[in-house]
Amino acid sequence: MDKKKPLLLTLIAIPCLAALVYLSGLLAQLLANYAVWQELGGMNSPDPIQAPCLDPGVCFPALLSKSATTTSSGGLQIAL
Repeated sequence: MDKKKPLLLTLIAIPCLAALVYLSGLLAQLLANYAVWQELGGMNSPDPIQAPCLDPGVCFPALLSKSATTTSSGGLQIAL
């Protein structure tokens, strides 16, 4: 039983980590879209805020993009 426990923990941890990174990418897209929407006038803008793309191929790179992780003043945003 002791040999199966690390394997089981690994099999649980990998999908959980992937889900966390995926959801972080969605949040990064949402924050980037919100910043663009605010620059266009926010509530006074004729365009609504753009929804984040659910494609994992877009979510993972969005997490690493500079536009999604920095504020206009250049500070790093950390979302938990």
